[in-house]
Amino acid sequence: GIHELQARGVVNIIHSMGKLHWSVWKGIDVQLVGDLQERATATAGDFDPQGIANLVHSIAKMGIGMDAALLEAMQGRATVRAGDFKPQDVSSVMWALAKMDITPDEALVEAMQARALETAGNFDPQ
Repeated sequence: GIHELQARGVVNIIHSMGKLHWSVWKGIDVQLVGDLQERATATAGDFDPQGIANLVHSIAKMGIGMDAALLEAMQGRATVRAGDFKPQDVSSVMWALAKMDITPDEALVEAMQARALETAGNFDPQ
């Protein structure tokens, strides 16, 4: 079941839901999303930068909002792993937080700004 999924499995499911443009207006299963967010929180320490970016971006794209515990876990993990973020990961995370009207914590902003400056020559307009 969901409670046996590893971080990658959680990301794959939520990312797929986001790509399919699922939303609360299209009959999304709120309980399923809640369970997936709970599992993502439990496995947050295993998320790589792309997984963090895909998860946060997909939740924002679905317009479902992020559980407070998951938000805290993902911001913490992103801050710790910021040095490994690719330019697209940086922009995806920051876009997603803005889309959800979430003010990122100061540590995350500083980490993402530093990473953006380090990788500025690698940003690709998409």
